[in-house]
Amino acid sequence: MKKSEVNLAKLLTYLKNYQCQHGYTPSYREMQSYLGLKSVNTVDYYINKLVERDLIRKNPLRKRAIEIVDDTKMLKNSMEMTRLPLLGKIAGGQPILAEENLIETYAISKNFFGTEQDLFLLKVVGDSMKEGGIANGDTIIVKVQNTAEDGDIVVARVDSGTTVKKFYREKNGYRLQPQNQLYFPIYTHKVEILGKVIGVIKRF
Repeated sequence: MKKSEVNLAKLLTYLKNYQCQHGYTPSYREMQSYLGLKSVNTVDYYINKLVERDLIRKNPLRKRAIEIVDDTKMLKNSMEMTRLPLLGKIAGGQPILAEENLIETYAISKNFFGTEQDLFLLKVVGDSMKEGGIANGDTIIVKVQNTAEDGDIVVARVDSGTTVKKFYREKNGYRLQPQNQLYFPIYTHKVEILGKVIGVIKRF
């Protein structure tokens, strides 16, 4: 499945869940952050695609007014499922000693991640990533890998435990950056990348 189709499915689900939780539509910036896009213009492109497919409607007289029409068309392409292991909890605040035992498995639509392999789930504890679309109680979909690019959201092990943060290289080490102004970044000379976050299942 093309990445654009995956993003369309993720965006439609995000719009539905956000409206159920808040009672209004997220901003384009919030959509951009959730999908990990570089430009708000791409969000506008996806929104227009959903309108063209009659999955949503926009109210031209009101800002942030989007009506979910019917997602059954998208669901027809979401029937192929796979089961992913939930391996425990991960800190969305200060690092914790993460549980690394198989708790259960979840059936997940492949629309969330396309054809990616070597995936697992973790339950997020804490709110340090909430401005990046990952809130306390959410479940993240993680692709196993030991490398990362600047700006990737990663599951990383540091001396004090395991955490989920944005990853950046610094001159003398690494920075694990929260997405919440109430938290400070973690600077470290040594970090072990356990995986890259490629999706979020919202808690409601």
